[in-house]
Amino acid sequence: MGEVTPVRLEAGALPPDWRPLPEIPARRYTDAAFEAAERDRLWKGTWLCAGRASELPEPGSYKLFEKTGQPIILVRGKDGVVRAFYNICRHRGARVARGETGRTTLLRCQFHSWSYNLQGDLVGVPGKEGFACLDTAERSLMPVRCEQWAGWLFINCDPDGQSFAEFMGSLDDQLRSTDMASLRLVAKRTYVVESNWKTTMDAFLEAYHLDTIHPKTAAVVNDARYSRIALLDGGHSWQALRRKKLLGDEVSREDQPDIDGIEAHFRSFGITYNIFPNLVAPIDPVGFPVLLMWPIDAHRSEIEVYFLGPEWESEKREAFYDNYFRFFDQLVGEDMENLANMQVSLETGVMSGPLLGYQEQRVYWLHQAIDARIGAERIAPELQVAQVLAATD
Repeated sequence: MGEVTPVRLEAGALPPDWRPLPEIPARRYTDAAFEAAERDRLWKGTWLCAGRASELPEPGSYKLFEKTGQPIILVRGKDGVVRAFYNICRHRGARVARGETGRTTLLRCQFHSWSYNLQGDLVGVPGKEGFACLDTAERSLMPVRCEQWAGWLFINCDPDGQSFAEFMGSLDDQLRSTDMASLRLVAKRTYVVESNWKTTMDAFLEAYHLDTIHPKTAAVVNDARYSRIALLDGGHSWQALRRKKLLGDEVSREDQPDIDGIEAHFRSFGITYNIFPNLVAPIDPVGFPVLLMWPIDAHRSEIEVYFLGPEWESEKREAFYDNYFRFFDQLVGEDMENLANMQVSLETGVMSGPLLGYQEQRVYWLHQAIDARIGAERIAPELQVAQVLAATD
């Protein structure tokens, strides 16, 4: 990513080539047809983070992934490779696993006991002689593309879509020093928000609101007056703010976790990444949360949070993480207090749509990328956003 030097945002001091952004149509946050287009073209057509590889620690470990309505199972094979399949028996469509997580040696249909090995091959059919035309090689579980990156598992339901390397672009290099593959999963949180997933997501893509609703949390840590924004190919982006302090500054380095070898700019600046479409990671040397915004329906969303931290054993550990999670819960709560009301406003039909400023351009960049993924021909003209921003990094 090169050198990061946030600039002070003086009133009226915008880049000379900056042009006002068009309004985002309010119905994008409420319209059932737009939600259906997202379900069919966005969530089924791009790479999505499905959790940590450490959640599947040994052969036969599995977890279900149904965040976007597709029944998917991720399972670690005897060869140590994590694979993803549709959780659909090739006989009559029953599930081959029901518990959200577990461990098994066979994936067995819950209705007629057709069974599959951990590589997805059909290996058992009760009364097989009754299926004269059955070719077991053609009735394996249907695969879903699955890649492991930096300790994360990503899936893509589009068999013909771009490769994972193309999807990530420069992000792999930019985030390498965070050493996420070696970080441990400290805790998980889930919050249900009474707002569309994009309403929720938008709030985590800009720092314009920091001083207003986060004066005792995020604004204590980062200075939003000093900011730099990068728009990356593929809908990804990041924003850097000048740090006022690290979360562990009140104690010595020996008494706080620390990601050894992390690049210096992550210590000097609070840099928050968006991996398109729904992953937000505010990088911090003491460890950091990775947030995933998932749709529940057009009016509600879920924030799934993975807290990552370096290996660290200390008598201060419990106190540090108690303070850390108290801080984070307060910060998210401050956002949630506003998001439900914002969603109600969008649904009234009175508000034509959000009008974004320079500091909120990452929000508009996300919406541009959503439209590019869905395809303009599948979106009603009055719901489209104009493709006016271009990648800057």
